[in-house]
Amino acid sequence: ESQLAEKIISLTAYEQNDDIAFEAKVTHDMLIQ
Repeated sequence: ESQLAEKIISLTAYEQNDDIAFEAKVTHDMLIQ
């Protein structure tokens, strides 16, 4: 699951949108808690 999150963050970072990358990480963290 962390690999998927890293992929999402990598893709959004590649798009140079840190806000979306951050939201994706926060959403993922909330889902696995």
